[in-house]
Amino acid sequence: MSHPIEERNPGQRQLTIRVLAMPADTNPAGDVFGGWLMSQVDIAGSILAVQVAQGRVVTV
Repeated sequence: MSHPIEERNPGQRQLTIRVLAMPADTNPAGDVFGGWLMSQVDIAGSILAVQVAQGRVVTV
């Protein structure tokens, strides 16, 4: 199995996702909900995991 992440030069980093929090994702004070933020982290992690595994993955 190849390891494309390990083979990359650390200077060659790529953005996995870019999202914009909308007003529905914030509380009345304008702060982003932590659960929303963690769901975005989970999505980004799963995208990278699919690329490395070259198949289906599950996040827990």
